[in-house]
Amino acid sequence: GYNFKSDIWSLGCLVYELAALAPPFDAATQAQLAARIRDGRVRRLPPQYSEALNTAIRSMLQQDAARRPSAPSLLALPQVAAALAEVTGRKSAPATASAMAPASSALP
Repeated sequence: GYNFKSDIWSLGCLVYELAALAPPFDAATQAQLAARIRDGRVRRLPPQYSEALNTAIRSMLQQDAARRPSAPSLLALPQVAAALAEVTGRKSAPATASAMAPASSALP
């Protein structure tokens, strides 16, 4: 059924597609798509993206909803916390915001 972990899975799909410029699951028919989603295998992001981002997305796309991270735990990731601190002007996060961004650029 639906719960907040369903939203985390959707966020994983969205972030994957934004980075890879392709959906994490692709198929010609609805039945094939459902099978690929159940299978749960996702291609790695293009090489310009960090291992931290790959790991975060894979955790969001876990088949078992109980194994998916919560929103607060995602916000606590060092890269996310640093980016949020930069945007909000807070100094509480470590200076690792660029770890999840493409290697050629820093997060805005």
